[in-house]
Amino acid sequence: MELIKIKRILTGIVFIMIISSLWISENTNDAFAFDKEYSGRVIDADTKEPIEGAIIVFAWYKEKATIAGPSQSLHDVKEALTDKDGRWRIEGPKGNCRDLLPGLLQLMGIACIEEQPEIIIFKPGYCAWKNGFVLKACQKMKYSESDNGEGTFELPKLTNKEDRLRNVGIGTINDGKEVEKKQKEFIRLLSEEMVNLGLKPLSILKELENEK
Repeated sequence: MELIKIKRILTGIVFIMIISSLWISENTNDAFAFDKEYSGRVIDADTKEPIEGAIIVFAWYKEKATIAGPSQSLHDVKEALTDKDGRWRIEGPKGNCRDLLPGLLQLMGIACIEEQPEIIIFKPGYCAWKNGFVLKACQKMKYSESDNGEGTFELPKLTNKEDRLRNVGIGTINDGKEVEKKQKEFIRLLSEEMVNLGLKPLSILKELENEK
């Protein structure tokens, strides 16, 4: 009887491994993840008017289980500009780390996509959205969802040069030349604000513009 139970368990493990292996991309060792559409609005925190031309950057990270513990690395980056209504749309992977067994991932050397992408929102003269609110002037930033599920980011304006100088320190996602190419609009806006503040533009900007 015990032997039968063991055989069933082993059969189940093999079945799971076979199914999981079908989810692996031919060109990478990432676990397969379905794409989804992310969308929302960006508005002025005080006037509630839409902010046109703000850049939205999404960065997805992948996690790989190792003997030493989880190892994280960048998976992909995409950007989009808000339209006249402050709306934006980005298509990217839907995280699947919760759907896969960590032990199995470690055994097969598969990486999964984390559920929550990193979000950066930037518009010259406004508080930048990125992992918390460093500036006191930016504490009014907030995110809310309407009844229909539309997410809205509210950005306060920055009224003094000191805050704007600290704000441009947000920086781009630095992970090599190919990743910088995926942030052209972000780099352009960041450089525009730096010039407005009497600083030199980002050196990479000219190089990226020459590649058009």
